[in-house]
Amino acid sequence: MRSLFLTLTILLVLGLACDKGFAQESAQKQGRAISVLLEELKAEDLAMRIRAGMEIKANFTLQDLEAISSFLKKGGLFPDSEKVLIDVLGRSRSRLAVDTLRFAYDHGALPIKIAVTESYGYLAHASVIPLLTQIIRNQSTPLELRKRATSALGRIGTPEAIYALQTSFKGLDQTAISVANWAMRWAKNEINIEKVDSNFAESRKLELYYKGLKYYLYYPGLKRVGGAWPKLLVYIHDYQLQAESDFDALLPLAQLLHLTLLVPAYDVVQFPEYDQFNLQGRRSDLILLELIDYLATNLKIQSREVYWFGREQGGEFVERMALAHPERIARAVFESQSAIIPISKELFPNGAGDNPLSPDLKVSLEKFLKTEITHLVSNADDRVTPENYSELWRVVSSLGNSLQILPRIGVRSGTIGSNENGNQVLGALLFGRPGSCLYDIPDELGDSRRTKR
Repeated sequence: MRSLFLTLTILLVLGLACDKGFAQESAQKQGRAISVLLEELKAEDLAMRIRAGMEIKANFTLQDLEAISSFLKKGGLFPDSEKVLIDVLGRSRSRLAVDTLRFAYDHGALPIKIAVTESYGYLAHASVIPLLTQIIRNQSTPLELRKRATSALGRIGTPEAIYALQTSFKGLDQTAISVANWAMRWAKNEINIEKVDSNFAESRKLELYYKGLKYYLYYPGLKRVGGAWPKLLVYIHDYQLQAESDFDALLPLAQLLHLTLLVPAYDVVQFPEYDQFNLQGRRSDLILLELIDYLATNLKIQSREVYWFGREQGGEFVERMALAHPERIARAVFESQSAIIPISKELFPNGAGDNPLSPDLKVSLEKFLKTEITHLVSNADDRVTPENYSELWRVVSSLGNSLQILPRIGVRSGTIGSNENGNQVLGALLFGRPGSCLYDIPDELGDSRRTKR
């Protein structure tokens, strides 16, 4: 009898503890009222809007969808706040979200249409498959929108979505075909995000995978040059996603200079905003640094400080690497149509300010300025002005004579690294002695900042 009483007591205590734990978990899940968080999405302070969006994503319930839909349809929101609510509706996987998302697509500008198209992949409702198919097949649709529609079908992955992909290849350009091929493989579960290749044959082009990230690699072997192991050159592709052809174009430079060449192929399914580090998904910078460290444990290469090159979106990625991870930069060249303005009032990835989405990234303008970087921009770029770079020049002045190497801002027409002559220029910029390659910067910045490379 006493044993039975003791057993019942223990069960009662455990039951109360479980109820209490469940209640605490439910309270934590609920967080602040959805009405309060939605109002914070209208705040002028971007960091506040981001934090409110993060809390909504973490804690929303299906009961919140009506309030979220109504709030989104009212309009008057910042684009980043609209995108948060669109993402939430997509991840709800609820049929109730379909009409609101279609409303947002029909009434939104291109960035909002892209966000809705991306969300359809998470919504995974059969009714969106014809909409996505129509976007892909319409040749007048902007390329980025077609890319996101293709990746959304791949994420849905149903037989109907796969059929839509298979029947949409006709008339697609090479970039769209590359996206479609990857989306097909993703839909068929052919991408193993746990797979890590380890077959590193020397002196040949390799296509390998690291945890779902495809990459191209050339490793020259164990031969030392000047008593040192091969340097590592990392190239980041642009929006056309032609990683393999870009690798082929840079391979002669790697062979000539005895370099290890690494070209990651960021796909739209996993890394839709790879150039901005994909802060709201799988981080494109962290997976690449993890890959570099993995290669360093298996190959004899110089990997602590890496040589970087990228153009367009790839160039913006490289510039952000110099801002966020300056300790991993030996030298970097980035070519793009526009410049990231590294000022603290703009949050990363558009500036140097702390972003709640990436608390691990702390930008130091002083460290950024001490890296050996060359930014090549087109003559048409009106953002490269003394006013836009005033905070940079202020930091430069505060460092005085302690700064031995200033970053360069070059102006070019055409591209580098795409042919033999381009490779010579790139090789000089990355690996040549100071003064081995001359280029210019805008006259308005003054002769005191004119630099030879």
